[in-house]
Amino acid sequence: MLRVKRFLFLLAIGAAALACSLPSSNVPENVINPEMVSTGVAATQTAMAPESPDAIPEDANLLPRSLYFLSEAEGDGFQVWMIAASGSGAAKLTSEPDGVDEYAVSGADGRIAYITNNQLVVLNPDGVGRTVLVDGSGLIEESDAYYFTQQIRGLSWSPDGSLLSYGQDGLHIYNFVTSTDSHVIPNDLDYRAEDMVFPNRLYTPLEWSPDGSLMLVNIGFNEAGTLGIYNPSTGEVSQLGSKILCCHETWSPDSRSIVIASPFIGMIESGLWRVDTSTGAASELIPTTSLDDTLNFAGWPVVLPGGELRYFYSNTPEFPSGDVPLLMVQSASDGVTDRTILRPEEWLNFEALWAADGSLAVTVQPDPATEASWPRIGPILVVPATEGPVVPLGVDGYALRWGP
Repeated sequence: MLRVKRFLFLLAIGAAALACSLPSSNVPENVINPEMVSTGVAATQTAMAPESPDAIPEDANLLPRSLYFLSEAEGDGFQVWMIAASGSGAAKLTSEPDGVDEYAVSGADGRIAYITNNQLVVLNPDGVGRTVLVDGSGLIEESDAYYFTQQIRGLSWSPDGSLLSYGQDGLHIYNFVTSTDSHVIPNDLDYRAEDMVFPNRLYTPLEWSPDGSLMLVNIGFNEAGTLGIYNPSTGEVSQLGSKILCCHETWSPDSRSIVIASPFIGMIESGLWRVDTSTGAASELIPTTSLDDTLNFAGWPVVLPGGELRYFYSNTPEFPSGDVPLLMVQSASDGVTDRTILRPEEWLNFEALWAADGSLAVTVQPDPATEASWPRIGPILVVPATEGPVVPLGVDGYALRWGP
């Protein structure tokens, strides 16, 4: 039954929840005065123009690592593509007849895991050696049983590349050293009647911690979702915080905390939070509503090696009618102290992927000439965290990932 689609994780639908009530907060917060913004989205589009990928030298090292993404550039469905660190040229790595739904890249050795036609496939770094790890093709779709127990979704490699986590009726971990697949946490389902299944808790993986000791996971409920941490040493999943946390999350380099940002408002709150991974307690860094009743929006954070934060941020006096243009900023670890604007442009990000040192972000921007659609696809840009030139990579795509 299509009823089951209603619960889709808020990590994917936060922007569609604008019509709901606005939460409030009395936490003090230093806001950026909107008058400080001297340029708008039009300037962002202008900034996309000066550079051309044809002008990028082969030894430019434009990127800190190889960049992967999904694109339908050749009209054969979404496939996995890769751009080398030099930034010169894009190579297509998959050619699946049914396209690629999701994928993950091992930072250790560049192996690619992806989902196509409800199969979990693993490729060597050079795009050869296609191996079907889990075959769920041929199952009956659009049923409760399929959606809750048979569909494969969510992929994450452990830092050393020895483990691959995926979701199918809960959390699985495939061990490449022992060639074993462990179903570590099954979904919690309520079978009330024939062909009627209600989800109590659904689990899919998001990202392993940098030290490989923990895994951030999605926890889905019947009509909502939040985040949790799976601890392989105890075999347990603990929910983070006491409310829904969404939508852009990043581990601290020491694996002791997770910073979560939300540029969306409605069923979920906008703002910025830090979660202690040892306790699961969430601390609010930037509230939805400031003391002066203005609204705060934060997205795509990164924790720098010294503990400082870089993220995209905006403070507005009114409830937005759509995506909020955001500024690239830096602050101390509390998200507020010494907050400075890194670049003058406002960004309507579909996605943003930071370099580990915060020196640049690779973003997906909307194309003004293209009608909005899902997935949210657009030109991929390299945006230095300075006033240096923005470099378009000459391709449209989404689902940005770093490789080795």
